[in-house]
Amino acid sequence: MMKKKVLLALNGQLPSRNLILKLQDSETFSICADGAWDKLTALHLKADCIAGDFDSVKKIPESAQIISLPDQNASDLEKILNWLYLEAFSDLK
Repeated sequence: MMKKKVLLALNGQLPSRNLILKLQDSETFSICADGAWDKLTALHLKADCIAGDFDSVKKIPESAQIISLPDQNASDLEKILNWLYLEAFSDLK
């Protein structure tokens, strides 16, 4: 079952490290688009999961769950939101 809160980082300007740390807690599932992974690691932060088509990450991490979303006709945001929606409702099946 997925946690109730989601923190999503995309490949844009991230908020401050302090704000991200305030938002991340044990109840939060943190996921980032592949392009945001390098930005998070530059801030010495990590996500539970990295998702996307992996065209924007320098090195695919071994320390996070990897979700491959290769559809080139959708943005990483669209792909991740769709994946989150399907995950959230998968327990109802």
